[in-house]
Amino acid sequence: MKVLAEEQKKRFEMLDAWFSSDHGLRVGQAIREEIADMRGLLSGQNLIQLGSCGRNLWLSELPYHNKWIIKPHWDPSRISHCNSLLTHLPIDQESVDCVIAPLTIDAFKNKESILDEMDRVLKPMGYLVIIGVNPYSLWGFWLRFSQYSCFGNLHGFPRSMLSLKCMIQHCGYQQCFAKDFYFIPPAQSNTVIRSFSFLNQVGKMVSLLPSAFYCVVFQKHVVNYIEPLLVASQKELLKTSPLYQPLC
Repeated sequence: MKVLAEEQKKRFEMLDAWFSSDHGLRVGQAIREEIADMRGLLSGQNLIQLGSCGRNLWLSELPYHNKWIIKPHWDPSRISHCNSLLTHLPIDQESVDCVIAPLTIDAFKNKESILDEMDRVLKPMGYLVIIGVNPYSLWGFWLRFSQYSCFGNLHGFPRSMLSLKCMIQHCGYQQCFAKDFYFIPPAQSNTVIRSFSFLNQVGKMVSLLPSAFYCVVFQKHVVNYIEPLLVASQKELLKTSPLYQPLC
């Protein structure tokens, strides 16, 4: 357990640092543009983000009153962030309106543990926003096989959007938004990144390569067992009403 906790801390510390790199900043801006398109859908009181991603550019786009970033590693320069293992969040059950997970799912081999914890803290009708790496893209291969990725020297475990959807829909979630984005290969050189920047525009129309990332939003639906009981009791009450009694 201690080894897994230390590994989780290292992964998200490396992810936080990578989002401050040249390519990480470009990816962060692309995520911000995708999140901005959902401002009409996402709003409420409380929002949490699992893991810190550099400047977290997209959080300013979301109209939530309270926003918290929870991460497993300690950073003395960001005392406003909450430190906790993401599989054991210090948050009450069903107390959050929105959970954002930018590349969070890709850090866990066992997806059920992190998904169960997200489900625990999310309110009914709340939104779960997942930004993930497409496992069939160059970024997916980079994350799984490269000696150095956004998680440092640790490998990631990307899952497809369809696979994630199958895992979560049996819990009562309904998909309400999905989009693929970003087509620049995972290059390190800023010169190479700039030379391939045109692929982001071309990829919106047609692309020879799979997109690097996807953004998918699920809404939590809970079966209401109270309403049918109320309807049944109301029917019984109406049967005893004078309006339903014989006149003679």
